[in-house]
Amino acid sequence: MTIANNNSIYQPKSELDSILLSSPQQPSKIFKMPLQTSQQWRVRGLRGATTVDHNTPELITVAVDQLLTTLEDINSFSPNEIVSVIFSVTQGLDASFPAATARRRPGWEYVPLLDVQQSPVVGSLSHCIRVLIHLNTCLPQQALRHVYLRKAARLRPDLAMINQ
Repeated sequence: MTIANNNSIYQPKSELDSILLSSPQQPSKIFKMPLQTSQQWRVRGLRGATTVDHNTPELITVAVDQLLTTLEDINSFSPNEIVSVIFSVTQGLDASFPAATARRRPGWEYVPLLDVQQSPVVGSLSHCIRVLIHLNTCLPQQALRHVYLRKAARLRPDLAMINQ
């Protein structure tokens, strides 16, 4: 099937493209997802941070898993609601990519993930992993609970998890 629109031609690249283009149904019916009509869904930002004591793949993996699990649990979202995720790490944390840890989580294999290095600022918190999750939710921004674990609690004491 070829679709022509505004003097351009689109060739479906997958079986899913062909199904979507040929179906008279709405995508929500094809994927058996209910349309949300009574609530207004918006893209919201959810923040979190944690630290590790040393630059090792094992410690980074454990810290990222703990951070993401805590964010998911207290905000009750699932990976299919995530638009994208950006991780930043401070200078010197190069033993593994936080996004690689996230990608191994159930349901996260298709989430767009990006790792970046935090700008080095004199006196800033070292060995820190930060995350910004963009997600679709009907919750207002102020209802989301951001998570700051371990030494990252000093970044936002007002939002830090107690006893971490």
